[in-house]
Amino acid sequence: MVGRSEIAAGPDFGSHATVLDVAELGDSVGTKASANQGARDGMSTEDQAYHDGKIAKAPAQYKGKRQELADRQRVAGAARMVKQYDQTAIQLWKNISSGGAVRLQDLSATDLCEWLGAVEERTVGQIT
Repeated sequence: MVGRSEIAAGPDFGSHATVLDVAELGDSVGTKASANQGARDGMSTEDQAYHDGKIAKAPAQYKGKRQELADRQRVAGAARMVKQYDQTAIQLWKNISSGGAVRLQDLSATDLCEWLGAVEERTVGQIT
């Protein structure tokens, strides 16, 4: 039988802490339920009308810009890969295709770009 050992009582970490009465806090601690909750508190009706008429309906300055830049970069990358790896991609497709495989020219643009990317990774030896 294993003997019992006595465990010493640990320090009272809460002894120096102030006990807080929840009633002192009132209804809340001053936090909002959402980021914009209370945004119009204290706002005049004139300011609210301005906000509703101008600011809320202002067009986004960069609407679609990032997508446009990403599309341009993707097209430029695809054009570069076609120029650099076209013959290698065609030869590799012929080498690995079986009798019922999709022809390379029948691939969608997305699938063709993915194939060219795989050829580039194989040729260069790293993911770009």
